[in-house]
Amino acid sequence: MRLGIDVGRATTAAVLTDAAGRVLGEALADSAPTAGVSLRRALAGLGLLPGTVRAVAVVCDLARRPFVPRRVAALR
Repeated sequence: MRLGIDVGRATTAAVLTDAAGRVLGEALADSAPTAGVSLRRALAGLGLLPGTVRAVAVVCDLARRPFVPRRVAALR
């Protein structure tokens, strides 16, 4: 499965698809002051099981407030 997430100023959207691109689930949540809380809210709406997602794409509006650059990591 593949997961796409858009963290916006007002809402955070998450879409789960299979390898062929068919939509398996969608979730929309109000955005929070931090991107982490926004992500957790949207993911809770999908009800994912650990280990089921093979690819993730996250889009975030860099003009969100407060924006403090932090270290990030890529996990394989």
